[in-house]
Amino acid sequence: MTQMLRSDQHPAAETNARPEASVILEQENQTLSFQSHPNSDNRNRKRPDVLIARSINSESCDQDGAATFFYGWAVSIALKTARLKISSESSILFDGVMHSGALRVSTPSQGLAAEYSTPDDFIHLHVSHAFLHEQDSDSAIAGSVRPQDLNGIVVRDPLIEVLSRALAEEPAAEQSSYVEALGKSVVMRLLRLKQPRSKSNALPNWRLKRVEDYIDAHMTKLVRLEDLAASAGLSRIYFAAQFKTATGYRPHEYVLFRRIEYAKTLMLESDTQLVEVALRAGFSGQAHFSTVFKRFTAETPAQWRKKNSGR
Repeated sequence: MTQMLRSDQHPAAETNARPEASVILEQENQTLSFQSHPNSDNRNRKRPDVLIARSINSESCDQDGAATFFYGWAVSIALKTARLKISSESSILFDGVMHSGALRVSTPSQGLAAEYSTPDDFIHLHVSHAFLHEQDSDSAIAGSVRPQDLNGIVVRDPLIEVLSRALAEEPAAEQSSYVEALGKSVVMRLLRLKQPRSKSNALPNWRLKRVEDYIDAHMTKLVRLEDLAASAGLSRIYFAAQFKTATGYRPHEYVLFRRIEYAKTLMLESDTQLVEVALRAGFSGQAHFSTVFKRFTAETPAQWRKKNSGR
C-alpha cells in the first residue's frame, strides 16, 4: 500500500481565523481522527497546539490511499510493527521496519510517500510551530534534541510508547483537553531525549533480513550473539554496533521482541493455551513469557489477547 503524507503549514496555522482545526486522513481501511470541538463555533477559539489523528490499515494491499496534513510538524508513532519505505521525490529516506513504539518526525511542507508491505497502525501528532519552539526555548538541556534536528529521525522511547497507547484508547470523536495534554507530553518528551551520535553505520536491510530469518527459524532454540553475527556475515563487535543503530535494540532484546511478535500471532490466530504459546515462542515457561510480554506491551498476555481478539 502506498500512502502519501504531507505536513504543510497552512496560511492560517497560527491564527484563530480558520474555522475547524482538523486533520484530513484518507486511507483504505480505517481512519480515526480527533476533531477540535466539532460542534461549536471555532472562529474565536485558539487552535490546539497539537492535533492528533490515528490511521489504521488492517491489510497489506495494493490500493493507494492519501493523507494530507494542514499543520506544522508531524510526529508519526507506530502502534504495531510495520515494514515500510518512506521516500521524498526520488530519495528514499527510510526503508525497513518501524517497530511498535518507534516514531518518525517530518518537517513542514515535506511531501512524503510511504509504501507499506504489512498492516499498520499509527498515531499522528501535528504540532504547531509556536508550541514546538516554545518548548525548545524552555528545554535548554545539554544534549537534548533541537527542532531543526528532528527531521527524519526514527527513535524509540518507552515513555512515548506508553503515552501513545493512552492516546489510542481515547474516543476519536473529540479532541479533549486530556488528549491534547497527552500529545503535548509526547512532544515535550521527544525534545528532551538525548540523541547519542552513533559512530557505527546501520546494518543494511539485506543483512537485517537474514538475521530476522535466522531468529524466526530458531524460535525455540538458544540464539547466541555469535549466531546472529554469523547470519549477517559480520564479526560480533561490528554486528552488535550496526544492529543497535539499525533497530534501536540490542541483539538479545530483539530476539525477545521477535518472540513476542510471534506469540501475538499465535494468540490472535488460534485458541492455543498461553503455556503452549510460551513454549512455541521460545520461552522457558508461562511465567517467563508473561514477564517479558508485559515489559514490551505493558499488558499481560491474557489482557492483550482479550483486548485484541475477544477471546
